[in-house]
Amino acid sequence: MRIIKIMNITNKNTNYINITISMNEIDTKLVPLLGSKANPMIIYLKMRSKIVKSSLKDCEGYSIKKDCHDKGYLVMTMSIRQMAKEFNVNKRSILKAIHLLNEYNWIDIKKLKIKKSFRAQYVYVFGTWNRLDGGRVVENFFNDPFIEFE
Repeated sequence: MRIIKIMNITNKNTNYINITISMNEIDTKLVPLLGSKANPMIIYLKMRSKIVKSSLKDCEGYSIKKDCHDKGYLVMTMSIRQMAKEFNVNKRSILKAIHLLNEYNWIDIKKLKIKKSFRAQYVYVFGTWNRLDGGRVVENFFNDPFIEFE
């Protein structure tokens, strides 16, 4: 059994909590605590677990890694239908959670134009990342006032 790691980091003005938790632990430990799989925080954590990683290879005409990840953005993309199926929550609950997360600046929603398609792909932006000297990666989440997505 994996243990949930919690680290409290403090600076002058803010306390941060960094939690490492698996999808299974979200379902078995947090859903009972928060009362519903459709809770926006549960949806947020599950979406966040799907953030694009550097190992992703872009498909032709679908360049989320090049257009988003490689520019320093923490993003994920998945259709509402796919999220509903994978997270085991109805589509209406997914839409409601995404709307609330966007309204309270936990995520930003952008459209990424796909070549040879009349539809755009929705991209959910969670923040930014950058690599420090020494190779350590720092991720900045939530409503960071310095984040702007082009």
